[in-house]
Amino acid sequence: MSITYQRGKSVMSNSSNTGGVLRVGVFFDGTANNQYNSESGQARLAQGLTIDAASSYGGVPTNIALLHQHYPVQPAFEADGRRVTSLYISGIGTTTGQADTRFPAQTYGRGSTGVVGKAQEAHARLLHCLLEAVKALPSRALQRLELDIFGFSRGAAAARHFANEVQATRFDTRLALAPGFNCEINFIGLFDTVAAMGGLVDLGDISDDVNPGLNLYLGPDSARQVVQMSARDELRRNFALTRIAPQWPMDVAVPGAHADVGGGYAPYMLEQVFLTRWETNLVSPGTAPRLTRAWKTTAAQLPFWQAKDLLDERDPAALLEIRTASHQQGTRRDPLQRVQAAIYMQRRVDGHLSRVYLRVMHALAIEHGVPFMALSDRPEIRLPEELLPIADKIQEQWSSGRIALTSEEERLLRQRYIHQSANWNAAIGEGLGALDKAFFNLPQEGGRLVYDQRLPSLA
Repeated sequence: MSITYQRGKSVMSNSSNTGGVLRVGVFFDGTANNQYNSESGQARLAQGLTIDAASSYGGVPTNIALLHQHYPVQPAFEADGRRVTSLYISGIGTTTGQADTRFPAQTYGRGSTGVVGKAQEAHARLLHCLLEAVKALPSRALQRLELDIFGFSRGAAAARHFANEVQATRFDTRLALAPGFNCEINFIGLFDTVAAMGGLVDLGDISDDVNPGLNLYLGPDSARQVVQMSARDELRRNFALTRIAPQWPMDVAVPGAHADVGGGYAPYMLEQVFLTRWETNLVSPGTAPRLTRAWKTTAAQLPFWQAKDLLDERDPAALLEIRTASHQQGTRRDPLQRVQAAIYMQRRVDGHLSRVYLRVMHALAIEHGVPFMALSDRPEIRLPEELLPIADKIQEQWSSGRIALTSEEERLLRQRYIHQSANWNAAIGEGLGALDKAFFNLPQEGGRLVYDQRLPSLA
């Protein structure tokens, strides 16, 4: 008995394959995410050595890395002519064992380790897998290639481009394959597609949907099933979402910011963020900050943030307050004081929410024929007890296309698990200047930018 497929589901049949079948899971990690560099970084820390915490060596495994670890790898073809293996494609701007490529890959999504570069790497490695399969089987015996594809963030963009490249490839012109050889993409599972590519044509704007050379379009025949979990609470300008709808209806917004969905946050962290941009005005030296326009303008915004109910009363580190900065300006004869004010939040936030979506994606994939092993009970996968009913509810509601939690469940997630990814922390300096480029995580006014997928000819 073998498994055959109809769009959206797998069914059992009694037909048997006369040729070899190679099944490959391809996993595209997100920007600055690399499971092997992460492991190396943890080993260095255990030895008392230092690492760059902002690099791929300081990260934790994402859902892509964890799913990859649960995809079976068979060293050779089985007696029934089938072999299952996997490819892990490290995140944009990373190379295993080497320093990260901050520019242009991580900054603009371009270059050899950029979005398209990672798709090309996967294509080359897939061809190598096919070549090895051809060598291992009798002459012209490889009948079919089956693919399961997963991606997060820019890695999801690379996964979509890769799927299109695979569909456009005539493998039978490159390798000695069985007559009638075909390639089938079974399942594409995406966590929050963010292309974020900038170039000359858009003057480096990574928030638009101008991505020359990148094909994100997944048509109705791209795979048997395509699903995407998008981050409902992601608000950053530079993290615009590209949907899979309307061609694929299972494009579902779930609670959380970008990495709350795809993974990458540390299990426990102290979040320290500026919720507003610094307000500035010049006053006479010695003026009390509370008497300045900067303070009053900022204070007027404080009730808005208090009403968001972001702080857990059980958190001893939690605070929401106005921070000020003061600098002397002007001349000795005509001195001035520059006073600045902004709203600052500090709180403890846990990184376990992404593991809810790991479970959901794992279950969805198995439902559609992906040969995942059961999730292990390792600490980095295990859920806190208070998240278990929420995980069950999201999994039950998935097919409806809408996630509805109780007010108590939403409050729990808001205060303890959903990170404030959109903020006015400065990527360069102290953020006291006026350049938006210094604020990589700045919020998008009016809410997140969301783009429908388009055919390349219309992009």
